[in-house]
Parts: sequence; structure tokens; C-alpha cells
Amino acid sequence: MRLHTSLTLAGLIASAAIPGAALAAPGDSSSTSGAAAAEIIEPSRLMKLRELRFGAFAQPTAVSTLTVAPDGTATGTGEVATTTNMTQPPSGRGQAIFRIDGTANRAVVVLLPNTITISNGTATMKVDTITDNLPNNGRPRLDANGVYYLHIGGTLNVDAWQAPGSYTGDFTVSVIFQ
Repeated sequence: MRLHTSLTLAGLIASAAIPGAALAAPGDSSSTSGAAAAEIIEPSRLMKLRELRFGAFAQPTAVSTLTVAPDGTATGTGEVATTTNMTQPPSGRGQAIFRIDGTANRAVVVLLPNTITISNGTATMKVDTITDNLPNNGRPRLDANGVYYLHIGGTLNVDAWQAPGSYTGDFTVSVIFQ
């Protein structure tokens, strides 16, 4: 009988040393909630409202310039200065105007060309000294309605005896929405 008691005691000690699986009490559970989020912003766009227009002036016999400021005012040098008051075509003379649309108060970066070339098909003129109404080094913020009106001017360089004709040319305005 002594031997039997020793084996039973050894079996109990061995069973206690081996860990068993822990069982949850019936009916225990846990839960929490998560979150999902999305932001839909208005489609951003850039629309041209008006062209940069230098209007009509007489053919100069000396090098001249015609400058249109971002506010639409025009000044000239050389012989062009004396003919800026002549009757203008229906499109007149004035600054280019673009409308930038997007989310209210959104920051944008505007990139403008350094020069623009216009042509009558055979002769060209260069527009340089591109100016604008941009604050913060070309980084405006859209207003509370998500709009900013960009005004662009420049200086047209007219050669002596520049060939007569209607001159046109394209330029690119780029907007990076922040």
C-alpha cells in the first residue's frame, strides 16, 4: 500500500506542473468601436475669363513698349505712348483674368511664364515683365467661397517698323492646389 500512495502523490505533483488551457467563463465578450473618415473636396479648376490684350496702336518708327498692368491700366514708351488713346477694337485693351476654383481657404501655387511670344503669322513680338496680383510670392489662398481671381499683365516689346497685322499667341498658367 505504501507503493500505491507514492505513485498517486507523484501523479498529482506531475499534473500540477503541466499548465492546461485556460477556459473563459461562459458569456464573456468584449467589443469597441472604430471610426471611418473621408473628405470630399470640390473639384479644383482654372478658367480663363479674359485674354491679355494690348489693343491697337500705330506702327512705330522707333523701338517702343506697351505695358498693361494687372489692374488693366496701360502705359507706353516711345511712339506707342502717343497712340495709346486711339480708338480700340471691341475687345479693347486690358489684363488677362483667370478664375481659380476649389475648396474654401485652400492654398494654391501659381506658375506664370517669363515671356510670351505673339505672332501675326510672319512677324513676332515678345511680351515680358509678366506681372500679376498674386500675394505671398505667387501663393494665394482661395477665399471663403473657394475662389481667387488672378490678374496678369505684361510689357509688349514693339520693334521699329514692326509689321502691321493682328498678333496672337498662347501662354500657360499652372496652378498647384495645396
